[in-house]
Amino acid sequence: MNKINHSTNREMAILLMLVFLFVALNIQEEDYVRYAIRAGIAGIFFPKVFSLLSKLFLFIGPKVHFIGSFIFLNIIFFLVVFPVGLIKKCFPHSDNAFIDKTFTKEDLERPY
Repeated sequence: MNKINHSTNREMAILLMLVFLFVALNIQEEDYVRYAIRAGIAGIFFPKVFSLLSKLFLFIGPKVHFIGSFIFLNIIFFLVVFPVGLIKKCFPHSDNAFIDKTFTKEDLERPY
């Protein structure tokens, strides 16, 4: 696990501040702006306050990375990309984006 230091805690305070600002913008609530200001000030002057939250995020981060990169992208592929490919194969059309040309040896030796 990564070592927790003041820099990591300040980054966690900035993240929490941005989350509060995002929530404030979406639900139009001024209280969350105040929370964001408090989190920013606490992150500047008392970064040790965010050490537990930093440890939690550094513990959960690799697990979320695995879920996000492997499972989520496979779901997107099989729910979006694969059906679109099948539909395109079922309905052929004359607009071909590919170049119908047989390449010679000179084309490959001097591509520009």
